[in-house]
Amino acid sequence: MAVTAGGTPYVESSDLVANYPGASLSLANRVDQVMQAPTQNAITSTTYTAALLDAGKTVTLSNASAVTLNIAAQATVSWADNTQLNFLNLGVGTVTITPAATVTINGTSLTLATSKGGSLVRTASNTWTFVPFGGANIPPTVDYLVIAGGGGGSSGEAGGGGAGGYRNSVVGETSGGGSAAESAAAITSGVTYTITVGTGGAAGVVGVNSSIAGSGLITITAAGGGFGAGTTAAGAGGSGGGCADAGRGGVVGSGTAGQGFAGGLGASDGATFTTGGGGGGAGAVGGASNANVSNGIGGVGVSSAITGTGTFRAGGGGGSGGSPAAGSGGTGGGGAGNVAGTSNTGGGGGRGAAGGSGVVIIRQLRTESIPTTLTGGAMTVSGLYAIYTFNSSGTIAWTA
Repeated sequence: MAVTAGGTPYVESSDLVANYPGASLSLANRVDQVMQAPTQNAITSTTYTAALLDAGKTVTLSNASAVTLNIAAQATVSWADNTQLNFLNLGVGTVTITPAATVTINGTSLTLATSKGGSLVRTASNTWTFVPFGGANIPPTVDYLVIAGGGGGSSGEAGGGGAGGYRNSVVGETSGGGSAAESAAAITSGVTYTITVGTGGAAGVVGVNSSIAGSGLITITAAGGGFGAGTTAAGAGGSGGGCADAGRGGVVGSGTAGQGFAGGLGASDGATFTTGGGGGGAGAVGGASNANVSNGIGGVGVSSAITGTGTFRAGGGGGSGGSPAAGSGGTGGGGAGNVAGTSNTGGGGGRGAAGGSGVVIIRQLRTESIPTTLTGGAMTVSGLYAIYTFNSSGTIAWTA
C-alpha cells in the first residue's frame, strides 16, 4: 500500500495480488476518515497556517486581537489542483491573509473585518485567487438600550435627582417604569443613524435626553431625569426628582411611562428638621424619608445584559437634609449625599450634585455585516453578538 504526498493511500498492482483484502480495507477506512471529517475548523489563536485538511471546509477565526492567516508554499504543503479554502472572521480583530514568500494571491483585499470572509482557490502551483463571499448581510433589526442623563439633586436640602429615562428592546428584559421590552429597531441600508448621549443635569437642573434617530426610524428618545427640589416642585423626567415635605410646597417629580418612576417625598416639622425624598429610578419609586430619622433612598435602577454582563443602570439619587445621614443612591449609579450620579449610567445626583451622563448601546448578531460607519462608539463582542457602546454622541450606519 502506497500513499500520496497528501497522505491518502492507494492500491498498487502488487497489493492486488499479495494483500488485496488488507489494502482495500485500509483505503476504505481512509475514505471514511475524510468523508466524516468536520466541515468547520474553529480557530481562536492569533496565528494560524492553513493545512491540507482545511480544503473544502470553512475555517472560522475568532480573536479580539489581530489574526495572521498564513498560506504555505507548495513545497511545504502538497496542495492539489483547484484546492478551495474557505475563511470567515468571527472575531473583533482583523484577519490578514499572508502568503509565503513564494506564493502569489490574486484578488481583492486580503484583510477580513468581523463577519467578512471568502474563498482561496489554487489556480497553479504557488498561485491562488481570493474570492470574497457574496453581498453584505445588513441586520434587519438591532437591539438597543437608550438611557438619558440623570437629573441633578436639589441645590439646597432635600430631594435626590431622578434617573435618566430607560428604554430597552432586549427580549426577556424590561424597560423603565416596569414596562416590557420594546420592539427592536429596524435598520435601513445606507442610512446614517445619529446617536445622542445626554449629559447629566447640574444641581437643580433636569438631565439631557438621549436618542437614536435616522431616516425611516421613529426616533427612540429617553427623557432626561428630573431634578431634586426642596419646598418647591421637583422636576419631572425619565424618572422624577425627590423633594421635601408637601406641607411647605414640596411636590415630587413624576416619571415618564415606559421609562422610569416618580421621586419620593420628604418630611419636615417646619421648625427643627427637614429630610428629603430619594429620586426615582428606572426600577422603583424614590424612597420617602422617615420624619427626622432617615432620608429617602434613591429608586433602584434596572439590570440589562445587552453587553453580555448584567449591569444595573439608571438608579435615583438619595435624599439629603437635616441631621440624619443622606439616603443611599439607587443601585445603578445613583449619587448619595454630595456625590454625583455615575457617568454613563444615567444615575440621579445626590444633594447639590449633578446627575450622571447617559449611554446608548446597540447590539446585532455577529453573523450579520458590521457597520460601515461607526463614530463615537466602541465595538465589543460577546457570544453571538457584536455590541456598540456610545458613551458620547456619534453615528452608526450599515451600507451594502
